[in-house]
Amino acid sequence: MERIEKLQGSLVEREIDCALMLYHRDVYYYAGTARPASLAVTPDSVVLFTRRGGSWIAAESPVQDIRDGGLSSILDWMREKGVQNGKLGMEMDLVPANIYLRVREEFPEVSFMDISPIILEQRLIKDEGEIESIRGACRMVEESHRHLPLLLKNGISELELAAELERVVRIHGHETFAMLRKRMETEMGYALVLSGESTKVIGGYGQVVTGTGLSTALPYGPSKRKITTGDVVVFDIAGMNEGYHSDLARTYCVGKAHPKILEAHAALVAIQSAMLEVAKPGSSASQLYETAIKKAGELGWEDYFQGYGEGKGTFVGHGLGLEVDERPLLSPTDETVLKENITFTTELFMVHPDFGEVKIEDTLLVTDGGSEFLTCLEREVIEV
Repeated sequence: MERIEKLQGSLVEREIDCALMLYHRDVYYYAGTARPASLAVTPDSVVLFTRRGGSWIAAESPVQDIRDGGLSSILDWMREKGVQNGKLGMEMDLVPANIYLRVREEFPEVSFMDISPIILEQRLIKDEGEIESIRGACRMVEESHRHLPLLLKNGISELELAAELERVVRIHGHETFAMLRKRMETEMGYALVLSGESTKVIGGYGQVVTGTGLSTALPYGPSKRKITTGDVVVFDIAGMNEGYHSDLARTYCVGKAHPKILEAHAALVAIQSAMLEVAKPGSSASQLYETAIKKAGELGWEDYFQGYGEGKGTFVGHGLGLEVDERPLLSPTDETVLKENITFTTELFMVHPDFGEVKIEDTLLVTDGGSEFLTCLEREVIEV
């Protein structure tokens, strides 16, 4: 209940009478269950409203006041608390419009507040249990990368290779999904295998190389393209263990890598190393971005770093935890100050019109003296 008590303190500071959470990741963070439920919190009370699976929820959650009921029951409870004349916090980045309109119709005098920034600020700092879950997510994706050289061969398709690698992480406990808070933009798989021409496709999702997918209905991810000798193969995979994510990408070549590929990769390692010199408590997310851009320029790769032309991206990493797209975003505009126990990635890539993408991504933890690699794989191009 410590997390809920901290949230209640934030409500008091901001004079918010009630926070209503509907999104399963936020409900899980505070109430310990991801089953169908909504969490209502006031400065002096907590109620978990369940729609289904109440007995299971009661066994999982530390919340004592658990009641059956949907939105009507929640609104009735709010009336008892006098919320209809006060300030109501909701996850405004996620709340369905029909629910918002229903609440507004029932409570025309209420002042709505966006509770998501408060939630995400609290979730930014991970506790020991969360960090251990992320470490577990790192171990499973490392296993998939170790298996890739055993599977990669001339003639295998991106889809076939991705399926085999997904099998590896599933056996090691992967929980099937990669959770995105911005999920209206796209649903995404967790294993991205791209090769050859596919590594040049920056398709509009997240400012990263996306590949073509299997159809225009979901133009993201591995395709049926056959991998051939000489191809660059990029494998980017998000792990999920006990609800928490990791992210790990490496570059492979079928046969000998062209010298320019090796040069691009060496530049990425140098950029990552420069970022890690800055990635310590007190630095800002934007400082890491500026460090990366400056280093790419010094090395002569600024035109191809994080894409090129109209596909050029403006970030070099992101936070992760219960979602794979958490704060901070390592971008020129994010002034989030790094603190101990923030988890984040460095997601670095070159995209060149001649050879496609070269990529390296790792998951890291901010410590009291710097940053620690949570993913532990060699930072090199692997030739198969």
